[in-house]
Amino acid sequence: MARSKNQQNILFELKKKKIIDRYYFWTEIERRRFDDVLRILSREEFFITEQRLMVIINQNNDYLNNLISQKPSPKQLKLF
Repeated sequence: MARSKNQQNILFELKKKKIIDRYYFWTEIERRRFDDVLRILSREEFFITEQRLMVIINQNNDYLNNLISQKPSPKQLKLF
């Protein structure tokens, strides 16, 4: 079943948001080190390279800063 480009873009945006949510969870709530978090996200959760994760995190810095300022709980993040 082929997906439209628009649907693919929507799904990719949702994935990027979830990556940032998980990054926030591991770094701000669980207080894990940056390199450990990249490894977890890359090898255990999203199966993409650490370099790609860094690009996504940098591109979504405004969203991440918003999370940091709001300090949502894990329940509010609706993690996985």
